[in-house]
Amino acid sequence: MLIHSPLLRNVDDRSLAEQYNWLLHCWESDRFMLDDTYVFGVELICMSKEVKKFVRWVNYNIVLRIGQHEYEPLKTYEVLLRIATGMLNKLNLPRETKLLMHTNMTSNIHNELDRVMIESLPFIGTPLL
Repeated sequence: MLIHSPLLRNVDDRSLAEQYNWLLHCWESDRFMLDDTYVFGVELICMSKEVKKFVRWVNYNIVLRIGQHEYEPLKTYEVLLRIATGMLNKLNLPRETKLLMHTNMTSNIHNELDRVMIESLPFIGTPLL
């Protein structure tokens, strides 16, 4: 799970896609979960206004919508990642931090998308003959 929130306590037994849909449904009550920088793999201790805006945009528009992969094609996520990359390049951060954030962001989101898609396959968990 790329977002850490206390709202997930009651939905641990659900699938990953259902957990993301639940968080998307509940994001109004826990807006601070959008400040979670876990997806970037970088500890951003003092975030400027622009960095906070970027982190919130990525978490709301990409991470929270991972559970809706049936409705949104994979190319949609690729386009959103390109937009996020452009936004990241405009931030006033050191180049090494930007590269690390981008690498971690894309790999974490792709890995999570893969996990959600694999979990939703109908033949997972059925014994082979």
